Amino acid sequence: MHVPLTIHISHQDFRRNVVYLNLLRIADQFWRFETLEIDAPYPYVCEFFGFVPFDGGEAPQLRVLSLCGRNWHGPPGNDEALPDELLALNAPNLEHLALDNFFFDWSALESGLARSTKLSVLHICYPVERDTPYTSSISELLATLASIASLQELRLRNVLKAINENLFIEWDTPATVLPALRNLDLQANIQFCSGFLNGVKAPALVELDVECNTTDGADDAYQFMTSAFMIGISTNAPRHPYDILTTIYRKSKLWVCLRSSRTGAFCRIIVPQVNDGPVLEGILRKLADIPSVHSTESLDIVLSKDVHSKVTEEAWSYLFKHLNMVSSLNLGNYPVPRILKNLYCNARGALEAKKQGKKSTVLLPLLETITVAASSKLCVLVDMIAEVRETVDAPIDRYVALREMDTYHAVREHITSWLEGSVTDAQMEDDNESVGDSDDAED
Repeated sequence: MHVPLTIHISHQDFRRNVVYLNLLRIADQFWRFETLEIDAPYPYVCEFFGFVPFDGGEAPQLRVLSLCGRNWHGPPGNDEALPDELLALNAPNLEHLALDNFFFDWSALESGLARSTKLSVLHICYPVERDTPYTSSISELLATLASIASLQELRLRNVLKAINENLFIEWDTPATVLPALRNLDLQANIQFCSGFLNGVKAPALVELDVECNTTDGADDAYQFMTSAFMIGISTNAPRHPYDILTTIYRKSKLWVCLRSSRTGAFCRIIVPQVNDGPVLEGILRKLADIPSVHSTESLDIVLSKDVHSKVTEEAWSYLFKHLNMVSSLNLGNYPVPRILKNLYCNARGALEAKKQGKKSTVLLPLLETITVAASSKLCVLVDMIAEVRETVDAPIDRYVALREMDTYHAVREHITSWLEGSVTDAQMEDDNESVGDSDDAED
């Protein structure tokens, strides 16, 4: 009777009724539970807690409580919610709390389980946005989190739909500091992500994972929210220098992944429904302003064909001007023409300035390699870029073997016409070679 109990129940177990019956039989031993992990249809989970006696108001052994409710159909009746007696328990040794897909009273949790001085992991998740009844504002949520001084890992997914704060004005109160937080995982609409990230500071953060959905509205609202969102990202992204930056855009969905192979720092941003150039450019420009991004050595830009019409050459120049440590540039299956044109024109401009005895600035001065798809036109263009950069003391690997092709000079003339504007981007594509997009995107 004094041995702590560890209980793990998966949703597959509920196919056998005996598991549920046995679970009910030990409900009166809840005070002995050290670990309780249940992944099951939420009515069964709520029914189980209806058999648990909470007379003592304490769970002295409890370290891990992880509840995942399946078959969620929106806020249930009171008899299908997690009981307040569970949430209000005094659990001084609780370290890990995960409530996935459950209706509950936030105030009861705040006065009970969330007060554990050892709580380091908190997950509260819903599959889609919905008006959850337990908190009414981001500031109230942050006030609760501020009281959990030991919090190291926080995952919040679609926990709040209604935004009461006016995000078009600066926060009147100082940011909430979460001093021990190391991992932050957010998934919500862009208003919540912007408000939360601008209202919190996590100086010890080493992993940041954010998926934000843009909202319907006017373009200026999109642009404002994107700016506020990226300011929040730059404030809370791990301070450790990143040496790998990957940007993927396919089917109106943007992935940005920052990694540090030296320190393990990680930051991933996912923005679905990025359909216009200003939003995409705004993210790229704000990304370039993050100091920890400036040490990037490996830059991967994997974009779909339609992006060349959405991102201006000026935006690419702004990004490249801040990435002076890049030595490797990978442009994926379809290099956006404006990126290569930008690098070529920049090198030509530097060459002309050098001839006139003027100072010149070369984008990506430490660049050694440019990787493109197996396309004769793209490879010849890279070779032309390499040829010009060599004259301004910024050499990169050259595709010398291409010069043995019978069509090399014809392709080069075609590219020159494109650079001068007499050939369209569409005419730059190879007719016989596949440089199309893949349906799958890698994180």
